[in-house]
Amino acid sequence: GQVVAQLLSVTNTPWGERTEYVVDTRSSPGAWTERIVKGLHVSPFMGMDQHYRLTATAPGEELHLALRTEEGGRTLFDADLELRRRPADRAGLGHVLRRYPLMTLRVSLAIHLQALRLWRKGVPFRRHP
Repeated sequence: GQVVAQLLSVTNTPWGERTEYVVDTRSSPGAWTERIVKGLHVSPFMGMDQHYRLTATAPGEELHLALRTEEGGRTLFDADLELRRRPADRAGLGHVLRRYPLMTLRVSLAIHLQALRLWRKGVPFRRHP
């Protein structure tokens, strides 16, 4: 019944690459924080000399996940996700589809619009290594 590890799967859609990070959670079963060396080029606006700081709770009725991208002691990217457990039945999945229509398309569009904003601000573009 104890969570012994959590898996973070990261993809960089434009290049079709994927990597996984496995975090051993046995020493802190309720919540954990882990610092991981970045191992995949994800954004053309971020270099590879970075670390991820992951913070998460053990899955239960709720799950909280925070991801920070750090470089030289500074946080460059910060994202938080809070989830609540729901049944994956017909009614539950229908609710998600009605509440979040075309979510994948919306997220992809938002990512590309943000990239355009960064490019227009003159943020340096870093080629895929």
